[in-house]
Amino acid sequence: IAEEIADAFGADLEEIVAAAASDGTGGALRAGLGALVGTRPAVVNPVLRPADYDRLVVASPVWCRRPAGPVRSYLRAQAGALPPAGLVCTSRWPGPGRALADMARLCGTPPLATLDLCAAEIAWRRYGARLDAFLRDLQRLPTVEPLEPLGVPA
Repeated sequence: IAEEIADAFGADLEEIVAAAASDGTGGALRAGLGALVGTRPAVVNPVLRPADYDRLVVASPVWCRRPAGPVRSYLRAQAGALPPAGLVCTSRWPGPGRALADMARLCGTPPLATLDLCAAEIAWRRYGARLDAFLRDLQRLPTVEPLEPLGVPA
């Protein structure tokens, strides 16, 4: 999904990677428990700087109805430097749980667009119309209303 989004815009793509591996059953259990309690594991330092872009898409698998720990860590570390963002969640079951809301809170601003996909939609490639709508929403940058100068009536 991330590659499809990046390809649609000719955009850069960077994976958010945990500094410590969580392989195997024990790692999956630790990652799931960490998602439940909101831990933020260390991540490999990103090469790309979000502040260099006019918009960003952050995608996360859903673990226990929450964003993956490495994604939470990345968003927390980049707080204040993030451009307007689109948020994507993929999960085994339909519905993102708290994942999208948690990601938006960590970004500090409302997302430009959101997309949540479940495993069946991805496996059967039944997400085209929803992905197209997400991509259209991403193309619109938010507008900021200019402030009136102090002491000058409108």
